[in-house]
Amino acid sequence: METDSERHARMGASSNQMTDAASQAVQKTPYRITLKMIRDAMRSCSYWNPPEVPHMTVCIIVLSNGFILKGFSTPADPGNFDAELGRKFAYEDAERSAWPLFAFTLREMISDAPCLEPLTDVKFWGAPTPPFAGRPFNPTSEAEEKARMEARKHAALNPDDE
Repeated sequence: METDSERHARMGASSNQMTDAASQAVQKTPYRITLKMIRDAMRSCSYWNPPEVPHMTVCIIVLSNGFILKGFSTPADPGNFDAELGRKFAYEDAERSAWPLFAFTLREMISDAPCLEPLTDVKFWGAPTPPFAGRPFNPTSEAEEKARMEARKHAALNPDDE
């Protein structure tokens, strides 16, 4: 059986590229997260080797919406550390962590029963309203919030009552 290293040497593709190609080969619907979609959302990428653990590589990728992906790479034996390979593995680890996030977003878009609909109903209890919301923080008790949501659900299910 061919190893990832042998396949990479033969094809010149990362493990994430090979996974993306394999997914594309079996795709049956128009909905799929692609590696290109993830890479297109990347705004910046930086690497860091902590002074306490210089053989560890940390990759930080900032997406266009400000979300941060983190990837790590550390050889079991510090004597095997290779800086270039450490960056490659840490990058792939960070990149791989985006797949479930993008998949959740896609699933929300195509679902008949999304988890976050409507997104404006999401409350961050005990935290101020995010600055991008453009309105001052006005805490609502959990009971008041539940009552408001029940009223909205009732109105949506019974439009003739209005």
